[in-house]
Amino acid sequence: MEHQEKFFHHSTSEKDFFSTDRGEIKVVSFPSYQRTCLMKLYPSSSIRVRRIFYHFGNFNIYLDSVSGNVLLISSGCNFYIGDVVLKEGILRVLSDEAKIRVEVLEGSAKIFDFNIKKGQGYVLGEDKIYMIPKGVSLVFPKDGVDVNIPLFLWEKVQGAKSYFLEISLDQDFFKTIFFSEIKDNRFFPDSFTLFRFSDSFFWRVWYETEDGRFSFFSETRKIRIPSF
Repeated sequence: MEHQEKFFHHSTSEKDFFSTDRGEIKVVSFPSYQRTCLMKLYPSSSIRVRRIFYHFGNFNIYLDSVSGNVLLISSGCNFYIGDVVLKEGILRVLSDEAKIRVEVLEGSAKIFDFNIKKGQGYVLGEDKIYMIPKGVSLVFPKDGVDVNIPLFLWEKVQGAKSYFLEISLDQDFFKTIFFSEIKDNRFFPDSFTLFRFSDSFFWRVWYETEDGRFSFFSETRKIRIPSF
């Protein structure tokens, strides 16, 4: 499954429903002075915002439902999903018809009086903690080099079912322009097209294990694709 992404950046201060189809990645931001409150929806995902309000200087966002793969990115605001609260950090929410999992990629989250630490995942309703698999090591291209041949290579991970390659205009990956699910540990297409907003791009990889867990993101590398 390969996507030349339709990228959307939506700003809202209202409760709303957001979704993506198979060829979309969407970033939703909540305007708030000196705060970062973002939701990033990967392909075939959705999220419903139930309530947004300020209370004693806190910016609170209550989520009603999530499906697919969504990142919550917070600095100075509070995201609520079920009994889980994210105040500072990055939380990945994975949801299907069977269960909802939350994974702390940066910072920490809280459920009741219990902290979910970086590197831990939690299954809502099951009181189950698990560890997030470590990120994959990138091989080629090296960081900061010019790229003339579209070859991306990373180390093979035992037990990995699928890999995900993401290319963005920015190192925070708020402006993803390419996303692909790949079965092997390389991406070497016959043809490869990126929208030329810039000569510089950032790339990273992560993977899904056979038991359905998603890994940390790899390191981020910067490449340059010269104009001809």
